[in-house]
Amino acid sequence: MKKLITLSSILCICAVFFTVAKDNSPSPFAVGKEGANLAKLSRLINSAAVDKSIKPSEFGSFAVGMIGAKKTWQAFAAKAGLAKARGVFNWDTHLVLYVILKKNTNRVGFHKWIEPKKGTGELVFELSLIEPDYQDRYPALVHVVKRADLKSVQFSFRTDSGEHLQKLGMINLKQSPVKEASTVPTPLFSPHDVSGDKMELRGGLWYVKGGAKPFSGRVTLWAPGHGNEIGRQVVKTYVKGKEQGSKVFRIIGKQAPRPNR
Repeated sequence: MKKLITLSSILCICAVFFTVAKDNSPSPFAVGKEGANLAKLSRLINSAAVDKSIKPSEFGSFAVGMIGAKKTWQAFAAKAGLAKARGVFNWDTHLVLYVILKKNTNRVGFHKWIEPKKGTGELVFELSLIEPDYQDRYPALVHVVKRADLKSVQFSFRTDSGEHLQKLGMINLKQSPVKEASTVPTPLFSPHDVSGDKMELRGGLWYVKGGAKPFSGRVTLWAPGHGNEIGRQVVKTYVKGKEQGSKVFRIIGKQAPRPNR
């Protein structure tokens, strides 16, 4: 009888352990008490998910951006082939950052998230130059961060061939209302770079799209690379809508051998 009772007790303890372990298994979008360092989801997504509905900023072959609403995320997740957030994600306090490589090869992985300093956080990811053929899928990274104190995000990366950290580009999460633009003096230089797709030429002068005054600052453009280059970053400087000069930065990457197909 004692052996039977002891065996029953052991079985009950095991059942409780496995139940607790199952219940405590981490959800990709579970928000902890501190709400820091949440999702680090790196995987392939369906290429059809990269469209205007998520409003990405494009730097070369990379599409980056943020999703700040449940409805937008669920629509994107459905097209991408990702699991939807299951009611445990607080959209009032957090948002989703994403990095998508618009190529059917290579791999994108999470490296680190640097908390905001003066409103700017930095998402650093790793680019592995492996060359499988993913057909209709893109390598992607999804990361969840807190909204608090976050006004812009710098996206940076390093390759698996050991190069120094490369600055990809920056996006702003909170834009100043247009009606306030006329009351604020235009600074000589913008505090952040602007991507080329945000610019437009009007009357021989360059403006940020929708802007009321000629642009002063720096514009980052991306061009295809040659040889062992991943790409070329072109930084142009403008003062009151007129180009003052430009610099070209080559991003070198060691190409992995192509697999036999």
